Amino acid sequence: MEGVAFERAGGYWAGQYYWAALYFGEPVFYLLINGTGDEAAFAPITVWTDDSGSTWYEDAPLSQGEKELCWKHVDVCGHCGSCPGGTEKTVFCRKFDDVCRTALRFIAPGTAEMALLQRLAELRFTDIRGRIRERKI
Repeated sequence: MEGVAFERAGGYWAGQYYWAALYFGEPVFYLLINGTGDEAAFAPITVWTDDSGSTWYEDAPLSQGEKELCWKHVDVCGHCGSCPGGTEKTVFCRKFDDVCRTALRFIAPGTAEMALLQRLAELRFTDIRGRIRERKI
């Protein structure tokens, strides 16, 4: 797909199988495969969404069931150091406290979560395309 890239992370993540999934240079997901050490709790695979300062996840055309599944995966801040700490966020029409910069986290996603992640990727792609169009105007 045009515009999609996977970028291997450095720094803290350099020793892990950790990638940023990007669309036209903007993050869509972060992927960790077989985390080790402090990240072993995230094995065999964890997927995080990224808000990137966008409000794409606040109110989107998801079914009630999709929203409820997202709410089960809101990424409560673990004070890992990747952001300044959790904040209050609206995630698909519901307010949450102490949410990480990565609004949603899916550890070992099953079939329903994988289908939802595909839907979330589509929403994020739409958000990014809209922001690209705004910059061109």
